[in-house]
Amino acid sequence: MPSPSNIEIVLSPTEIRFAAVVAVDRQLDNLKEGRDPEGRPEELGWLRHFEGACGECAVAQWAGVYWNGNLGKLKAADVGRWEVKATAKHNRRLLVQKPKLVMERAYILVTGIAPNLVIRGWAWGYEVGQEKYWDNPVGDRPAYFMPQEDLRPMKKSAKEIVLGG
Repeated sequence: MPSPSNIEIVLSPTEIRFAAVVAVDRQLDNLKEGRDPEGRPEELGWLRHFEGACGECAVAQWAGVYWNGNLGKLKAADVGRWEVKATAKHNRRLLVQKPKLVMERAYILVTGIAPNLVIRGWAWGYEVGQEKYWDNPVGDRPAYFMPQEDLRPMKKSAKEIVLGG
């Protein structure tokens, strides 16, 4: 069950369709460029891109900003100035890979399966990048894993919170 500071988002069929197109384009680019799926089984690339794109779309809906998927812009923030990390399971931690950690960016955790997503909270990169969050739970993919209880609470409106600004 979401806490009072979590934001529940329901994506529309149109938003899900657009997220799916973005996910397919991202995965095709990875295959074309030979990019490694960060230690994951190759077949999970399609799913991870879809989960990520839906999470980004949910944050854009919450923030009231246009989301274009930033196709081909690997160093651009996911939505506005924010990085979005999404996972299907509601009990997961905010996961950030070390080479992708940008200390001055804000990271937002989104959980769930489209169309029903929950924005759990956020943290600055320098908070996520603390040694105490460094973990390797599956033995082959070390990263920063910040528990949900350590995330900053979300606000009902993006206008009430300044992230990355």
